[in-house]
Amino acid sequence: MSSPSASENYAVSVFRTREEVLAALEILRPFQQHPNADIELYLSRFDDPPGYARPCVIVVSHKGQAQGVLLAVCHPLPFELRVGYKALLSPRVRMLTIPPGAIQGARTREAAEALVDALRALLRRREADVVRFFDLDEDSEIAAAAKRRPGLFCRDYAPWRGPHFGLILPESIDLFYSRMKAKHRNPLRKAVRLLDQDEPGKLSYRVFTRPDDVDAFAEQAESIACQTYQRRLGASFEDTPAARRWLRILAERGLWRGYILSAREQPCAYWLGWLYGDTFYLYSAGRDASAGNFNPGTGTILLAKTIEDVCAHTHARKADFGPGDYPYKRRLCDTQRPTVTLLMFAPTPFGITLNLARTALSRAEKSASAVLAWLGIRDRVKRYLRNRLTEDGAPDSD
Repeated sequence: MSSPSASENYAVSVFRTREEVLAALEILRPFQQHPNADIELYLSRFDDPPGYARPCVIVVSHKGQAQGVLLAVCHPLPFELRVGYKALLSPRVRMLTIPPGAIQGARTREAAEALVDALRALLRRREADVVRFFDLDEDSEIAAAAKRRPGLFCRDYAPWRGPHFGLILPESIDLFYSRMKAKHRNPLRKAVRLLDQDEPGKLSYRVFTRPDDVDAFAEQAESIACQTYQRRLGASFEDTPAARRWLRILAERGLWRGYILSAREQPCAYWLGWLYGDTFYLYSAGRDASAGNFNPGTGTILLAKTIEDVCAHTHARKADFGPGDYPYKRRLCDTQRPTVTLLMFAPTPFGITLNLARTALSRAEKSASAVLAWLGIRDRVKRYLRNRLTEDGAPDSD
């Protein structure tokens, strides 16, 4: 554990081992307001062989009271320098990843700056090459500090911005459907009714909730996820020992729900989520586009059944659909807020070079995108490139 250091009247402590984090549990416990800020779930990330990942928890305090916490994962990762979906180079870096919801508190400018300055100190000491903040509220103090505090060559000039979608869960599923336009509601209800009929060769689904369901769900979800374009981008569920540990912990606490849709008894779509507080977090989804031609698509059908199940069998009051702008979210969700994902780079030759290369590629991509938009073909080109990432070239999202 580092010695506390003052930063603008704030004391900053950094915990770098499992033992140090557990010793600080009483300080951290009040900040467990999100799955990614849950200490048991967080520490489960580090049960893989030594050397892959290590914890890094930062606490900022004012007058002896903790004002904010940050839970990060320090691990070696390829840093992909991309144009669109194409990775040109993938140098390996020491990444400090801060998942969505892993920063709690730090609502004042001073507390947020103390957290960001603690991260900058880690970068200066070369404990990491890059810090990645995922899905920060655009108007939050921590987002403002992460943009403002780094030096000119270390700040992010190409952040990713997008809406974060949510749904206030209705008192009844009929109310949920009534919110939708008829052109979306009628085919969806018709397709969902297929799941309530015992017709061999049609659609069926299963809900997974128990610890002894984890292996079966992981195997079936992996058989779908490995065929999606999200897998090529590293954004899908992946059946790993760490993923199964995470699901078992949630299942043992009664928080996990997984869903598999099958067509002709073959898994063709999955949804994965967990309950935390009064929110159901829809974490990951995927579908096999070759499974059949259903209208609406299998992913949307399973999502409707997922919402039905969450409304009927949990105490959740809202569903969190996460970031990413997709048509199904705009059809189903009733809340959204602007979020940003951004980076900070180490003030080293390697870190600055990464930032310059990434910024140049981003500017080139934006220029090309503007030209395609002017020609009226940007969406078609994006769809073509995305479909090229799937094995069969078929569209992968509803």
